[in-house]
Amino acid sequence: MNLRTISCKAALISVFVPIPTFAQSAQLDLNPGTYVDARYKCDGAPNATLLTWDGKGFSGAHSSICSTRVLSRTGNTFRIQTTCAAVGDGTPAVAVPSDEESLSLLGGSGFILAGFSRGSNSYRLCTEELGPERSSAKQ
Repeated sequence: MNLRTISCKAALISVFVPIPTFAQSAQLDLNPGTYVDARYKCDGAPNATLLTWDGKGFSGAHSSICSTRVLSRTGNTFRIQTTCAAVGDGTPAVAVPSDEESLSLLGGSGFILAGFSRGSNSYRLCTEELGPERSSAKQ
């Protein structure tokens, strides 16, 4: 067997054997719903303090159709990046990934989110009503 045969076999193996990447296999074990900055009550909280997790991505008051990708994981701390395809009113946006952020899980209903260019905030799942004007955000 010569070097050329080995190279061809290696190329065939890499084509036919899927190699999972970390971003594909790592999941955030969070309950879907609306999360509020822990310094606020859910009802009456400013829009800027709310994040919605739909099981695929985090969206906020000025973003929608978002996808959050796990870049790496150490224990319960994840390095994540979120990309949104629309602004809050549904208008298509240029899908530009956010800065990388660090997310530390505090069970399935809370987390600490820290941006590398800003401070960190604790978030908790809103289980009480958000008020009639925000009822769609809770879904």
